[in-house]
Amino acid sequence: MAQPLQGNPHVLEADAVVIGAGLSGIAAAIHLARSGFRVICIEQRREIANTVGESLDWSAPDLFAGLGLPMDELISTGAATWKRHITVVRTDSGKKEFLPGPWLAESPWNVEIRTLHLDRGRTDARLRDVEPRTAVE
Repeated sequence: MAQPLQGNPHVLEADAVVIGAGLSGIAAAIHLARSGFRVICIEQRREIANTVGESLDWSAPDLFAGLGLPMDELISTGAATWKRHITVVRTDSGKKEFLPGPWLAESPWNVEIRTLHLDRGRTDARLRDVEPRTAVE
């Protein structure tokens, strides 16, 4: 894992600087580093505490696999759990659960019909371990 560069007053050389070390920032930094760029990813907070988990749509498994984190690894490490339905909360506080139809998982679509719920702290830590050539400041 790249070590934070906090408190180092020296000059850093990089080909790319990514602002923000959330899911998108870390993903961008990983892809740039894999393409041969020297990357610095800047995050304003030393610790990202109390990060709310989030549910991702059905494209998440392929996106995370492309970053080097297959879903079975995220599930086995507790960084993510599968959800099989979507809950919509109406403005009157009523709730409705929806389950995508099985037809969506069949040819020609072949879409993963489960959603993924992330433990952001664990997922962010796994993402930071994926690409050691990416410095996070």
